[in-house]
Amino acid sequence: MENNKLIAEFIGHEPIVKGDDVYYELNHIRLTSADDLRYHTSWDWLMPVVEKIGDENLLSIDIDRVYDRVVEFIKECNDGYND
Repeated sequence: MENNKLIAEFIGHEPIVKGDDVYYELNHIRLTSADDLRYHTSWDWLMPVVEKIGDENLLSIDIDRVYDRVVEFIKECNDGYND
C-alpha cells in the first residue's frame, strides 16, 4: 500500500534496502513489505501518527481530555435515551 509507505516514512521508519529486498523494521520487528504495514487497519499503528501530527502542528492530543470528552458524550447520549 503506497499510503502506508508514505505514513511509515513520515513517522520516521525508512525502508531498508538489501539487494532486491525492501523491508521495514518497526519496534525490532522486521516486516517483509509495505503490505505488512497496518496503519489502515490498526488504531495502535495510526494513533502515534496522529499524535506526531498534533505535536508538529502545536496541537495537544491529551488522552485525558479525549477520554473525558468521550465519557461526557456517552453520558449525554444516555440522558437523551432516558428522557
